[in-house]
Amino acid sequence: MGPLKKRATIVINLAVLLVVSGCSSAAKKKDAKLANIYLTAGASSLHKGNVSSAITNLKKSLEKAPKQPEALSNLGVAYFQKGRHKLAKKNLQKAIKIDKNFHDAKFNLALVYFSLKEDSLAERSFRAITAIPEYQRNFESYFYLGELYKRNGKPQKSHIAFRKSIEENEHFCPGWLRLGESHWRVGNKVESRSALEKATTGLCYPYIEGHYRLASVLVQLKNLDLARKKFKELIQRFPKSTWAKKSKGKLALLRGDF
Repeated sequence: MGPLKKRATIVINLAVLLVVSGCSSAAKKKDAKLANIYLTAGASSLHKGNVSSAITNLKKSLEKAPKQPEALSNLGVAYFQKGRHKLAKKNLQKAIKIDKNFHDAKFNLALVYFSLKEDSLAERSFRAITAIPEYQRNFESYFYLGELYKRNGKPQKSHIAFRKSIEENEHFCPGWLRLGESHWRVGNKVESRSALEKATTGLCYPYIEGHYRLASVLVQLKNLDLARKKFKELIQRFPKSTWAKKSKGKLALLRGDF
């Protein structure tokens, strides 16, 4: 799904128990139960990457209970993955119209706008989400605002957004990476190295790109011995990664052992 999978993850809403208000008929209870079964199956298929199956099950769920925001949001995500962008937006917008407090759908719609480079709508959507203090994915909303400002040539706004991203979640590795890169661009070398080190330690240790960027900064800082060590560590720990291949090239230029 391109950019949606790159750093922030889409929200796939799991099945919920449907309540049929004001009606106790056996037929409607049966429809609610079937809608929930299809919703569960659709969400499971979406998690597994079986998008066609997800669409089939989610449409069946909505046939039984048309006003399910969870099913509509998931269907919007599935359509986006199929490249059917208009249907993706339409279903996400329906989900939000039914439940104005359905923040996951708002987040998914903002990601769709961002991925389609509808930047004005993306900015407005992400900024609206960050105004919801209880929403648990605000760190990613700030991150995507930073990416948006970066690609539109607004480095100061981008830097602020990346900083807010890690303030919301200090363990968000891509946020530290982008903050480190942002510091480097304006000549804050010490701050850049510090941020990149945080992008590669603790819970962020498996974040391969951070290791490569840190090693590259160490080269620029003329700390060649430590840079070689970091490139070698990356190759040994993540030998099958693209970044390992790039690290071998860097080591060759540094007259390393690979």
